[in-house]
Amino acid sequence: EYGTVVNPLCANLKSKNDTDVLGIPITLAVIKVLKVLKEHDKEHELSKLLRELCLKLRNKTQSIRDSTREALVKIAKTIGCSYFPFILRQLRGSLQRGYQVHVLGYTIHTLLVNLSKDFKPGDIDPAISELSQILFEEIFGLVSEQKEVHKFGGTMKETKKIMAYNTFNTLGKMVNLENKSSLEQLLNPVFDIAREANNPRKLE
Repeated sequence: EYGTVVNPLCANLKSKNDTDVLGIPITLAVIKVLKVLKEHDKEHELSKLLRELCLKLRNKTQSIRDSTREALVKIAKTIGCSYFPFILRQLRGSLQRGYQVHVLGYTIHTLLVNLSKDFKPGDIDPAISELSQILFEEIFGLVSEQKEVHKFGGTMKETKKIMAYNTFNTLGKMVNLENKSSLEQLLNPVFDIAREANNPRKLE
């Protein structure tokens, strides 16, 4: 029974303070166990574990965030490309405001740069729409959050540069260019911004 192995490991992980890096190797151990589960059980447990891990990216300690990103890369490679949208949703749900938006963008960039060596063109396509939304939000949606970002900008490397431009460059190499739907999803945020800019009501 998988619960006799997974449940104690999960309990151990949850008992760790978010400043404790020991919880990260525990997560990696659990992920390896989850690979043998049925799909429904795997997704249920994976959701809980990724949530716990992604919350560590809120931590103000640089080494914690760096270790967490390294773990996410290993997890993404272990569970495969089909679960990348799953990881992306957990990241987006955990990092939503202020400096967290920069941490989200930096983490996505780190993931894609590392996964581009393992994923084939097109493997990332199921996540294109959400990736594109996140990247455009990073570029165009930060003005209202700058006050909080500046509080941590001197100590957090993620806040010193918008990574979305570099991420788009990496993403462009991973997309299946022959898939018209994927290209449209990649560019839809651009069209949305253009439509808003040309909306007379927006100018009133």
